[in-house]
Amino acid sequence: MKTLCTLLLALGTLCSIQAQERKVNQPPFIVRNTSTVEINQITLSDTATVLDIKAYYRPHNWIRISGESYLLADNGKKYPIRSGSGITLDKEFWMPDSGEATFSLIFPTLPATVKTKKNATEFVEFAVKLPGREDNNEIVYLPIDAKFPKDIYEQYQDAYEVGDAALIDTSSRQLEMTIKKMAKDIHDKYVDPPFTTDFAIMFLPFENIYAEVIRRTSLVETLQKEFKIVVTGPTTLGAILNSLQMGFRTLAIQKRTSEVWNVLGAVKTEFGKFGGLLEKVQKNLQNAGDQLEEVMGKRTRAIERKLRQVEALPTEESQKMLNLPDLMEDEDD
Repeated sequence: MKTLCTLLLALGTLCSIQAQERKVNQPPFIVRNTSTVEINQITLSDTATVLDIKAYYRPHNWIRISGESYLLADNGKKYPIRSGSGITLDKEFWMPDSGEATFSLIFPTLPATVKTKKNATEFVEFAVKLPGREDNNEIVYLPIDAKFPKDIYEQYQDAYEVGDAALIDTSSRQLEMTIKKMAKDIHDKYVDPPFTTDFAIMFLPFENIYAEVIRRTSLVETLQKEFKIVVTGPTTLGAILNSLQMGFRTLAIQKRTSEVWNVLGAVKTEFGKFGGLLEKVQKNLQNAGDQLEEVMGKRTRAIERKLRQVEALPTEESQKMLNLPDLMEDEDD
């Protein structure tokens, strides 16, 4: 008898490639309470994380997957198992004669994080995909990382409420040092041109903290110049992303404009050729009309003048002489 309880995976590796690949073959993992399973493949989707398991155990003995099994992230967050496919949770699964069996375990969707820096082990919380250079289809990431200096800010607010000038000054300098340290941390971990933009975004999810930071002009300039960090809050992050979207839309329109002008130039050239051909056709039609007028007009009248003195034969005799069919019969047919 074996009971499989807890699965620990390198979730950072899985999350980093979720946006690029939907399947992970032979992922690194750690399993507790058993050594009889292997993870052949992990399928990542927007609705679930599916682990394809291969189990090894003595034939005609049973194993059991605990309904309390979970994936454990590096930050301690647990992703509890939802269900099994090919196996029922908390029930005995009898091994076949081969001593090998395959089944799937279904877990919640893992958060999608991205490794923006080459040869690094850190994963940014959010990354916006931007188009790269024109000569290829590479993607450039814009790193966005959330920071929570809530404790330091609360100390600063408490100092203001007490009215202690020395404590206010100390906590204010400590708040600025914390923000600078966070900015340096983001820059060193996630900014890596040309694979990323040369700047990153620090997202402060509390509006009061963002307002306190943004009103310190010298601090904001230091973050931008030294660490290439743009500070945003709940009300400004959306505006920045929208401006980026509009900027790249404008760029795409400009690129399309040059393509449109090229197409119009080609059409203009071909239309010029088409006009020349139409003029030639018109001249040919005019020549044909003139020639037809020559035959049907002048030549016909000249022949009629010569034939005026010739006595016309009856119709039947003329048809027999010229071996012509009867026109009336031809029309009836």
